[in-house]
Amino acid sequence: MTDHKAFPTQEIGSLPKFSWRTKPFRQQPLEEGDIAVARAWGRRLGVKNLDSLLRLLKKRNGFTDEERRRIVEFSMLYAIAMQEKAGEHLREPGLDLVWSGEQARTEMYETPVSNIEGFEFLGRVRSFDNKYWREASVRRKPAYVRDYHLDEFLYTKSHARRSPKIPVTDAITIVAWSDHYYYTRKWGRKSLPPAAKRSSARREMTLELAGVIRRVVRDLIRRGAREIQLDSPAATQYQTVEDAKLVAESFNETTRGLDGT
Repeated sequence: MTDHKAFPTQEIGSLPKFSWRTKPFRQQPLEEGDIAVARAWGRRLGVKNLDSLLRLLKKRNGFTDEERRRIVEFSMLYAIAMQEKAGEHLREPGLDLVWSGEQARTEMYETPVSNIEGFEFLGRVRSFDNKYWREASVRRKPAYVRDYHLDEFLYTKSHARRSPKIPVTDAITIVAWSDHYYYTRKWGRKSLPPAAKRSSARREMTLELAGVIRRVVRDLIRRGAREIQLDSPAATQYQTVEDAKLVAESFNETTRGLDGT
């Protein structure tokens, strides 16, 4: 447990996905080198039932949905084991908090947006170098559909020897990386200066999204989550005093009324 530690050790960001994890979802055949990497790392990390994974990967192509699900689960086991064995030559190796390393997610933006009602994807936007992400537009008021991180958390919890955590992308980041169509149209009809229309639209979208994410966090707490990391990389894009107040307001709205906050 981590109750006695002011600063528990943990991996804040995601872990890169192995090629044997990504290729089956891109309809790309696995090569012998991909399987060799799975074998070598699986042995080093002491992954349970490794032979089962290797037999599955030898299929190389044409994986079923169920087989892809099993591949994702094994990828999570690798990520958990990497964190629990970090600094393996130290007297007390391993991180205090561990998670799936984002192995079960497309990425930190697309996964939540795909599971919140009201968004439609527009297309791919270049992030940097050869990295792209799918931008979405909010077309109607966002609504809760399901806890899209619950299965991931429960799997981590059932297989981790250390305390599990679950990162959740916050409203600030989703708003910053999305098109605000619904709210821009709504506030565009108001008799306000253009800047006030934009800030009001952004604030309303942020707080309504925070309410949706609060339900996600609440459900995780009810299922045993004790360490929840609200991810807000886009907060650094907010430079003014008004922006900083909105970041704080979003956090407070997300955690309002929840146990342990």
